[in-house]
Amino acid sequence: RNPIVYLDLLETRPIRVNVIGEVQRPGSYSLGLEELSELANSDGGEATVVNSKGWPTLVDAIQKANGITSSGDLRNINLIRYDKGTNNKTIFKINYWESLKTGKNFKNPFIYDGDVIAITKAKEIDETDLLLISSSNLSPASITVNVVGEVERPGPQNLQSNSPLTNALFSAGGLSRRANKSNIKLYRLNKNGSINTSSYRYRPNSSLDETSNPPLRDGDI
Repeated sequence: RNPIVYLDLLETRPIRVNVIGEVQRPGSYSLGLEELSELANSDGGEATVVNSKGWPTLVDAIQKANGITSSGDLRNINLIRYDKGTNNKTIFKINYWESLKTGKNFKNPFIYDGDVIAITKAKEIDETDLLLISSSNLSPASITVNVVGEVERPGPQNLQSNSPLTNALFSAGGLSRRANKSNIKLYRLNKNGSINTSSYRYRPNSSLDETSNPPLRDGDI
């Protein structure tokens, strides 16, 4: 007639968020108080395991989606939150570029059930941005490219993300004596299935530059 009931909270249920835009694997994700995430390219290779504990944050959600692509805009990350009672939408804009570049206070807000994280595509991105992205824990640390033809050790090469073209050639042992140094082909598969082909002259002393020594992407040949 007069029961005494005690309730103990054993664990919280995971929250569900959507991560869209310039991440390796956009989609819907469930995050709990303890997560093992992988920073990996879209093909699932070159994974780096990241362990997180505590209430999920914006960075945890990005890492759960395998990290930002090389086209992601660190200056314009949007955290979109809907009020279930009023159906109003609030957008929080996060600039991780300033934090990574200058060491300013790193904003890493908590996320909640129903949040949407949108990573926009950068209109322009320079070499400094690319190197900063690849050196952070917001993107995969390495890529795999295939070097074929007149090099000493042809085959798949594991490189740091956004490495220049010459790094892939050095990793393959350098050009052979029969190589045509004025016509190095770069083949890139696009998301829509098309293939871009570009030609470059071998410039071993050139720094990272889109026109003469371009940054490589995962899967390039």
